[in-house]
Amino acid sequence: MEKILLINQNKDEVEDLKSKFTGMDYKVYSTDKSTRAMAMVDNDNISLVIMSYTQEDQNRVKFLEHAKKRYKGMKIILISEIMNEQILSEVKGLIDSALIKPFDDQKLYELVEKMIPKKKKESSLNTLDKKVFQTG
Repeated sequence: MEKILLINQNKDEVEDLKSKFTGMDYKVYSTDKSTRAMAMVDNDNISLVIMSYTQEDQNRVKFLEHAKKRYKGMKIILISEIMNEQILSEVKGLIDSALIKPFDDQKLYELVEKMIPKKKKESSLNTLDKKVFQTG
């Protein structure tokens, strides 16, 4: 099961985002501070971070640098109400994609699927067939 970390100071937005992944094959964690997020990515095998851009979070770039340096395979989506040159230059090379609020659920799902594609599971019969043919 792939793990998603939400970093957002707005509890309502966190609950809304979490509900979008209910019933899907993702384990969703959340925190309101990027400093806590650093410990979470160090202790859990996080596949995707969805981070809300806020002016109040002064440690966001530090977190992004930490995450990209230590976990090259981890993907990061930045969510913001605005996306201007200042924001883009601040996060350049540190995020994999961005979404501007408001966005529709389908766009989010497509982006998440692109960032962390679901692994195809082989049936036990196919696995058994392969073993039989490989030993024979």
